[in-house]
Amino acid sequence: MYMVKIGRMRRYALRRPGSMAMLYFFIGVVIIGIITLLYSHLIINQVRAEVKRTSSAYATLSTLLISSRIPQVSEMLAEEIGETINFPTIITDKTGEIIAAKNTKVELKPDDPASMRELKRIMEEMDKSNDPIPIYSYHMNPNTKEIEKNLMFYFHYKEPHLITLLLWLPILEIVIIVLFLFLGIMSYNNMRRSEREALWAGMAKETAHQIGTPVSSLIGWLEILKEIEIKKLRVKDRTMVEKALSEIENDIRRLKRISTRFGSIGEKPNLKKQNLSTVVKKAIDYSKKRFKLDREGISLEERYEEDIFIPLNEEQISWCIENLVKNSVFALEKSKKKSITITVKRINQTAVISIRDTGSGIEKSIRRHIFNPGFTTKRYGWGFGLSLVKRIVEEFHNGRIKVNSKVGEGTEFVILIPTKPIK
Repeated sequence: MYMVKIGRMRRYALRRPGSMAMLYFFIGVVIIGIITLLYSHLIINQVRAEVKRTSSAYATLSTLLISSRIPQVSEMLAEEIGETINFPTIITDKTGEIIAAKNTKVELKPDDPASMRELKRIMEEMDKSNDPIPIYSYHMNPNTKEIEKNLMFYFHYKEPHLITLLLWLPILEIVIIVLFLFLGIMSYNNMRRSEREALWAGMAKETAHQIGTPVSSLIGWLEILKEIEIKKLRVKDRTMVEKALSEIENDIRRLKRISTRFGSIGEKPNLKKQNLSTVVKKAIDYSKKRFKLDREGISLEERYEEDIFIPLNEEQISWCIENLVKNSVFALEKSKKKSITITVKRINQTAVISIRDTGSGIEKSIRRHIFNPGFTTKRYGWGFGLSLVKRIVEEFHNGRIKVNSKVGEGTEFVILIPTKPIK
């Protein structure tokens, strides 16, 4: 129970601070995005209102100028007002015939049917967005002495190109915000991953140092014990002592191997060209004894393609194989059919190692976390093995590792290593 609680606390400690930080970061970005969008929308509405006021004012002034009794002043003011308009406008008579066009990028040519068709198309688009503004002329009826107004023209207009740009601005802002959010998440995750990997590497080297010291001492004591004159002992005692010395020597050799492996995690190892099938077979033979596959009722099928020579570090590749076999053994605990299939082959310029079991499988929701340092589903696991396997394969051997799994059917880990060194 105590170990289970520690495991839960460890997973909580590894994930909780990062999750909360990302949540606060996401909320902050969303708030900034909403404020920016609201402000952009406010600006767009203000510019639209200003364009509408300008257009209405132009129509009103045009009405006054048309009704003016001083033609010279009317023409001068009309020209001055027209120069201030910087958005597309079209003026038609009351029958809809185009008599003037400005800022439409299409020159008004009454004798050119194509030009007139294009201007009418532009005018129809203008009317979809904004209702045309009527322009009247006012005069006094000499008989009734009443002021009468006559419809003279229609003023059609389109919002300035600035508003179109402003309409795209919120979308651009959202894209930029999402991009920064994505880059922020990636940077944060990379930073966290680097910190965890540095921590694990430091722990591995320290563990190697701590194990190495007593191992050296044990080797010395073992040599002293070997100098004892075993032959003078009784046969029964002599057999027992010889067996004990042999077992002690095997355990010391294993401890030394573990120390060497942990010590190599913090630095890139030397790679030597070796036969991959031979290295994997040796690791599998060791795993058979270590995990007692026969006693556990686990059948093992091995398929090796000969002469796959690639640059590798034997100690580290063996460690990867042992870790993956150990995971398969754990997954087979509650399975009726217990089998592990080992395949080593070459596909083009890539060496492939496949370790497939018929175990319980890995749920999709946790599959993407299995290589994270500290993540484990075992009661007494520390989440150390698969993260080291990934580091050894990808960082030290320029390879890749992937997992295929189906709940209730089994899992396959596939290691892909280039047969030639990548420069």
